[in-house]
Amino acid sequence: PAAAAMVKFGKQIKRMADADQINHCVSYDVLKKALQVVVDAEKKGREGNGAEAEQLNADLRAIGESFGAAGSVGGIRPPVSKFHGLLQHELEKVNRFAALRLQTLVDNMFEAQRLLASGQPGKPLEESVVAKAERVLNNAADSLTEIEYFRRLNFTGFRKIVKKFDRHYHEATGSESSLGSWFVPALLREPFVAETLEAHLLALAW
Repeated sequence: PAAAAMVKFGKQIKRMADADQINHCVSYDVLKKALQVVVDAEKKGREGNGAEAEQLNADLRAIGESFGAAGSVGGIRPPVSKFHGLLQHELEKVNRFAALRLQTLVDNMFEAQRLLASGQPGKPLEESVVAKAERVLNNAADSLTEIEYFRRLNFTGFRKIVKKFDRHYHEATGSESSLGSWFVPALLREPFVAETLEAHLLALAW
């Protein structure tokens, strides 16, 4: 919808992600603040006055607190390298959660399979066993939908923040260097994106 498109993506994530997923999604708003600090740091460091330098140091400390060890964006590394380090921190977080949810999904499907195979040859399964297996499979189907939504939401978040970084970097420095030109193709190979769901869909269909 047009109205949804007008809402900033950081707010969209907070509004659209499930409550148990939000802390595991890409920290879009934090990255948006970080990219401005990372790109502006060199210029402010060279040309800024004392007040600007003090604010820059405060911003750098805030990034460090948000990202832990990965938030070290000081030093002489170029902005692209610094921001890529922050992206890697977020990728690890997203991949870790996606892997846990996918493993839970697989475990649920195996549990349903175990229940349906627990009957004695030639005898129908008890209704309670069938009902339990159906509940497990329904939960697995819901989980599959949630995983796919999580995957699409975070892929879009990474793609948008990298595009924003490239635009800000070009405007601030005039550089034609593009993080997105190699990060987005690599993003397609990240586990949370590349993990195929077809096999799990087939398993839910039997």
